[in-house]
Amino acid sequence: MKALRILAAALGRSIGGVSVTVDPSADTAYTDGRRVVLPLLPDVGGEDLEDLLLGLTAHEAFHIRFTFGGKTAEPPAGVIVTPFIKRLQNGLEDPRIEALGMKQYRGIPKYLHKLIEYGIRQGWFSDAPKCREHPGNLVLFGLLYQFRAHFLGQHALDIAAKNWGDAAIKQFGGELWAQIVSIGEAAVRASSVDAPDGPWLAAQKISDLLGDAAKNYPNKKQGKAAKKAMEAQEDELRQTDVSDMAGGSLAAEGKNGFWQMTPTPTRQQVADIPDDVKLEAGRLYRKIAGPLESKLWARSQEETYAARTGTCGVVTTALHRLGTSGSVFARRIEGDSRSIAVKLLIDKSGSMDCINSGSESRHFVAAAGALALTRTFAGLGIEYSVSWFNGKFTQGRPFSSAPLKANEGWSCFCSGGTCMEGGMTHAGLELQSHQADRKLLIVLTDGSVQEESVAAIDDALMRQGIEVRYVLIGKLEGFDFAKGRVGSSDDVGKSMIEAFSGFAI
Repeated sequence: MKALRILAAALGRSIGGVSVTVDPSADTAYTDGRRVVLPLLPDVGGEDLEDLLLGLTAHEAFHIRFTFGGKTAEPPAGVIVTPFIKRLQNGLEDPRIEALGMKQYRGIPKYLHKLIEYGIRQGWFSDAPKCREHPGNLVLFGLLYQFRAHFLGQHALDIAAKNWGDAAIKQFGGELWAQIVSIGEAAVRASSVDAPDGPWLAAQKISDLLGDAAKNYPNKKQGKAAKKAMEAQEDELRQTDVSDMAGGSLAAEGKNGFWQMTPTPTRQQVADIPDDVKLEAGRLYRKIAGPLESKLWARSQEETYAARTGTCGVVTTALHRLGTSGSVFARRIEGDSRSIAVKLLIDKSGSMDCINSGSESRHFVAAAGALALTRTFAGLGIEYSVSWFNGKFTQGRPFSSAPLKANEGWSCFCSGGTCMEGGMTHAGLELQSHQADRKLLIVLTDGSVQEESVAAIDDALMRQGIEVRYVLIGKLEGFDFAKGRVGSSDDVGKSMIEAFSGFAI
């Protein structure tokens, strides 16, 4: 299993810093020219869904870079947009942008190849046209398969390219088909800043060529096919855009999803936290501030060297003398923990109980521990943010190093299930977009999780440079994947210190 949204966001950033977001109402992936937009799907999935989402992310990111990155994404002057021209332009533009992307971003071809292989398994592509295939589709897919198989190297479509090409030659004649392929190839290979106009102009030119053939071609059967192709209507033509082809598969994957979590704001405030929770937070702060400060604040670390006074080769401005000894020197290393960003993620599921139930309540303890941590971070000038999860992701304060204020959001009530995977994904994506050099996610929970899916999220975040720590309030269950990064004790203060046992600045 893979953490799909985290991987998709990371892939988008690697392609020129393209952002990836989710639209719950979307039927398929698309771009608005500034970002890649994905439909609402499970945050964790298998290899098939990985092939689908990462391939679509790469494809749409290339539209941003090479379609919208040109002068215009609209039809240029002189192009009369018909259903046939619109589909043909898309069928030429897709191979063009993918070729440019594959050349510029060397690690990307594998995602696009896997997307095409997925599409073949799902029946997006036909190995051969139907017996009475519409002539318009013969043009569209004769070209599309030709360029995908032989120009992009997506050889899983080799058989389809041959069969559709042979059918197009039989329908239109070898001479006319060769002219059509030549016009299309020039547009697909275009790479200048004016290149986005190329597929539009080529589509218009091919349509005009078919129009001339319809009037003047000596073979009336081929002329009739040419006329039918250029006059094809929307409902007679198949989709040529790979994202449109993917719509049915994405809808099916969405129905098979584990859960669909959307962010919601909290209506409660810090002022609503009971006084006894705040008192407990003060006690915990006094317990954890010292140990965590030594971990998080690297204001002056020293490397000690033994050397004779005046040893040549030593940069004297980097050294200072220790005590009265002339043989021991130390180099000061100035660090700054303000380059750290911390996200606190608090479990507010029903099993955490009510914050007003006293010190026996798990949510009472989690809230007190979180308050103690926020005070520690504020005291060190570290930017932090607080959010909660159950079946939803509840947003609290945005990243800031300022102490909490009474009117800032703070969720005080517990209910629902424990969808830690979705909560960690949303929190991780927020950290991914933060500019800090070091990023830390701290999860406070009572511990009962789906280990496989949480481990997938954990692994993806750690690979993206986000360090994940778990403070367990209750039994240590289902966290074997996070050894050395988990604190579990009857005393939440001790648990928080344990969670940082392997933390080194």
